Amino acid sequence: MRNDSLVSIIVPIYNSKEYIRAAVDSMLNQTYENLEVILVDDGSTDGSESICDEYREKDHRVVVIHQKNQGQAAARNAAYRIAGGEYIVYADSDDLMHREQIRYMLQIQEATGVDIVHVENKKFWDAGRIADELEAGVGEPDYTVYTAERALELLCYQKKFSFGPWCKLIKRELLADLKFPVNMGYEDAAIMYKLYGKAEKLAYSETVLYWYRQHTASTMHTGFSDKKIDRIRIMAEFRDYLNRNYPALAPAGETRYCLAQLQLLMELPFGKEYRDIKKQAYRNIKDSRKAVLANKQAPARIRGMVASSYLGPDILMLLGRLYMVVTRR
Repeated sequence: MRNDSLVSIIVPIYNSKEYIRAAVDSMLNQTYENLEVILVDDGSTDGSESICDEYREKDHRVVVIHQKNQGQAAARNAAYRIAGGEYIVYADSDDLMHREQIRYMLQIQEATGVDIVHVENKKFWDAGRIADELEAGVGEPDYTVYTAERALELLCYQKKFSFGPWCKLIKRELLADLKFPVNMGYEDAAIMYKLYGKAEKLAYSETVLYWYRQHTASTMHTGFSDKKIDRIRIMAEFRDYLNRNYPALAPAGETRYCLAQLQLLMELPFGKEYRDIKKQAYRNIKDSRKAVLANKQAPARIRGMVASSYLGPDILMLLGRLYMVVTRR
């Protein structure tokens, strides 16, 4: 591989003492060594802050920022401001990277000249159970190149491309005028579709090179929070963005917006305090579902979920509870 560019890995950290060593080791042990690992201690109180400093003393490639607790978005923004890499990679403090992840993504970028390289990720509960996968060989890169429009369409239908910032290699300049919005739920989604839209071309590989941890403390697996309502506003903005910039994707945008309403309803707790939210979400679903069901490009799974809305909001909420029980086993 001819590419020897500096890659900045940005890691927000908040009270991750139990997992941070494994996560950072998986970054520093990459076969591609020209790295800058920026650890942003976001006001930790469990000793994570000391572990960050320990790694800075051990490896010159580690840069540490200490700041008051402001959330992941502010931490990522702070790291980007000082990042020196030509490429940016985001990772979480409790996740694991395959030792070949950076090299693999750079090889794809070198071969294609794309602005974003997206590899696959997989959830895990116990690191011991994925030890063989983390050490497995990956072979030569296997990938497909997409236009921004096609990537956005796939994003709408939950195929290949994701709203998460991890498992991606991003050209630094693509982020120059974008910031993760602070004090907002689903801040990743608010920026990722704009990144895809700014890219000339993107490459996607089905090779799993990133594992994201599932546990009770995970920000992705906590109970219902009012910030989850932010997802609706973000998906509405995404839909409007597609209508303005990619009119042919209007049906895809409407489908993704309707799906967000369904997801909110399925996660919404029963209770009088959520009655108005339930009514509004269901009203929005009813407004969209005819168009979504007529959209033959939408996967049958999504159209099936939308069709289930005819059963009423309470049944949807019960289905959501069942789904969460099954997927968390």
